[in-house]
Amino acid sequence: MRRRILSSMAIALLATACTSRMLLTSEGRTYSRNVQPVTSDQRCKDCHSLKDKNKKAPADIGTYSTDKIYFNDIRAMLDDPKYAKDLFTAEEIQDIIDWNAAGRPDDSRTF
Repeated sequence: MRRRILSSMAIALLATACTSRMLLTSEGRTYSRNVQPVTSDQRCKDCHSLKDKNKKAPADIGTYSTDKIYFNDIRAMLDDPKYAKDLFTAEEIQDIIDWNAAGRPDDSRTF
C-alpha cells in the first residue's frame, strides 16, 4: 500500500510543469551550487569585505550580480599563484570557466 501511494505521488509530480525545471537544476551545475561557494569562500572574503572600505577589491564578491560583472578579475585571481596558489581545486576553477562559457547564467538554468 505504501509503495502504491509513493508511486502515485511520483507520477503526480512528474505530471506537473515545475518538475522538468527541478530535474534540470538537480542534475546540472548552477551558480549557487558551483560558483558562489568559490567566490564567497572565506579565502576570498579576507580581501573582499564590506567592512574594509579601503581595499580596492569589490566588496560584495560572492553575489551573482558582482560575480557576473567581475568574471575576468575572478578568473585572473584564480590563475594567479600570488592569490590562489593551492587554494582552489582544478574542479572549482573549471566550474568558474564553464559558468562563463555558458553565458554566466543565474540559477534559472544550469551550465
